[in-house]
Amino acid sequence: QGWGVLKVSLFDISDRTAPGMRRELYLEGSYVDARLVSGRLHLLLTAGMSPLLGISVGGLPEIAVDPPPMAVGAATPSTESFPTYLDLRYSDGVAMPVTDLLCSCENVYRPTLPAGSGILTLLTLDLADPLGDLQSVSILGNQGTVYASEENLYVVSTNSDAWLWWPLEAGIASQPSTTSQIHRFSLGATPRYAGSGSVPGWILNRYSLDEEGDVLRVATTEPGWVSNTLPVNRLTTLQLGEDELIPLGSLEGLGKPGESIFAVRLLGERGYVVTFLQTDPFYVLDLSDPQQPKTLGELEVPGFSTYLHPVDADHLLAIGRDDGMKLSLYNVQDGNNPTEVATLSLGAEISSTAEYDPHAFNYFSRNQMLAIPVTSWGSDVLDVTGYSLSSRLELFKIDPTSGITPYGQVDHSRFYREEETSLWYTAETVTRSYFASSESFDYLYSLSPRGLQVNRLDLLEPPLVQIDLPAEPIYWSEPIMTVTP
Repeated sequence: QGWGVLKVSLFDISDRTAPGMRRELYLEGSYVDARLVSGRLHLLLTAGMSPLLGISVGGLPEIAVDPPPMAVGAATPSTESFPTYLDLRYSDGVAMPVTDLLCSCENVYRPTLPAGSGILTLLTLDLADPLGDLQSVSILGNQGTVYASEENLYVVSTNSDAWLWWPLEAGIASQPSTTSQIHRFSLGATPRYAGSGSVPGWILNRYSLDEEGDVLRVATTEPGWVSNTLPVNRLTTLQLGEDELIPLGSLEGLGKPGESIFAVRLLGERGYVVTFLQTDPFYVLDLSDPQQPKTLGELEVPGFSTYLHPVDADHLLAIGRDDGMKLSLYNVQDGNNPTEVATLSLGAEISSTAEYDPHAFNYFSRNQMLAIPVTSWGSDVLDVTGYSLSSRLELFKIDPTSGITPYGQVDHSRFYREEETSLWYTAETVTRSYFASSESFDYLYSLSPRGLQVNRLDLLEPPLVQIDLPAEPIYWSEPIMTVTP
């Protein structure tokens, strides 16, 4: 159907030589995000409908919008309005199917402010009881960026399409909005919708949010292209009141005129924000008083950072760009006077998925080791049609005293495409890496679309394990050339 079906499979791997299927879930909707907290899987998915037009999307009937707006309360739709699921629970290899609504009507809520045209559902499964009942809660709203603490999960979405389902007479304009809606769910054995709120501007990513105690901190940018003015950067603190996230305090005016937020990290009573237009102002924020957040110190360095990672209580490691990719190490012990204690330029021909995907940024504190995927042009690996490409995992030793030192690399160039029908040749980018330790050695696992490799950290070569993975087919009209590494 239009919104697809999400499949979740649970396997019993107690006997690693004979894994067995325990349960299969077919959920009507699309995957948004998931978190594993205290042994419970919290899965967020979305389904859509078009109620104003009186038609269904993905086979889902229209939803009633007659009840008045409410902060927390049942949306009172008919049971046919919501997505369903098929649950196959296996016993001795035999499936026992169950079908039901993805969320019962009494657990569906509509926020006071319009939050979108979809149905957003938080589904919880206790992995200690893999065949136990599913628990769920839904709101009328769109998917968005997800941030979770141990107790709460937040979904932040822009409100640009609220006019699709909210009554037109409410005066909602169809132009893009610079407001972000924030929806809070309480986690636990039974998830619960706690309330919603909004902040001006749009967030950059999930690191733009952080929960400290019962206070949520959110960093946003109001883009200038929407309002035909200069961008406005701010940090807002919010606290849950009666069914509503209520603003406590705000810090506005971060950055120089024309700059937007490029990186954020909120840690305890400190916040760190990078804005950029031509230089990289690195700001240290004092968040100890949520009603009066303030700026402590500022540092200007060339280029910009896109991700900030805490190395210890006094240092942050950053990845970004300045005439090429670079790594920077900041000392923030004195919040009023932050310093850049080390920087390493990796070159204009180098790029990394870690620049925009923090999951690719892997810091191993035990060995003070950073691993990031790197794709480069100009190496001697292979030259086809004038291009030389290399894909590898680069390692760096991070030390507050000695700085950032290249340590070595794990090469994935052997995992290249070899299809005879290829019109081009490209390195397979390393997507993830993982450090693991035994009593004797530390190991590094690296994964690309074509291969899995294991190396010993103290002796990177030769690889201990190399496993080829099947390549995705490339479809061309006819064979052109054959490439052999």
